[in-house]
Amino acid sequence: MDWLRMSSRRHKGWTVVEVSGELDVATRNQLGDHLEEVIAAHTPARVVLDMSQLDFCDASGLSVLVAAHHAAKDVRASFAWYARSGASGASCRSRS
Repeated sequence: MDWLRMSSRRHKGWTVVEVSGELDVATRNQLGDHLEEVIAAHTPARVVLDMSQLDFCDASGLSVLVAAHHAAKDVRASFAWYARSGASGASCRSRS
């Protein structure tokens, strides 16, 4: 069973990485490795992580976002993410 599903596509000069399922200690490396590849593949990289379909994210999953932010900053890339929050469907956003 795939606990984390990912897909990537290009949109208006950005690479959009869409994730669904669960982002936790068991799946963080899967997403981290994929984000590293995406950031390295384009110069300058412009990456947005769409977590709107994510069912669960723990602290280890959040550490992947911090690592991706730093990796992007190190190569002067743009990294943004968004996700829904709670039952209200409100979103939270970050951008570097």
